[in-house]
Amino acid sequence: MIKIVGNDITRGGQKLGYFTGNDIFDAHNKKLGYFRENDIYDGSGRKMGYLEGNYIKDAHGTTVESITTMHRDIQGGTISDLERAAIRLLVGD
Repeated sequence: MIKIVGNDITRGGQKLGYFTGNDIFDAHNKKLGYFRENDIYDGSGRKMGYLEGNYIKDAHGTTVESITTMHRDIQGGTISDLERAAIRLLVGD
């Protein structure tokens, strides 16, 4: 399970990365990607996915996960569903 502590993204107490503004970075300060409106992009600007209704979809429109499941798997913080979805797609589960 991923946990949000402030701007840090952690799992099992280990820092996986962090977010600032609309950007998500790994623990070594490498930009993993960013989010804008309902879309999520990797570090090179390639669209990775988006939010549609109550689901996260990949760039091809295939459902990745429901928002309900995402909230169970990514806990803590006061961040938007889009931020959680970006963390899910860019960092993993």
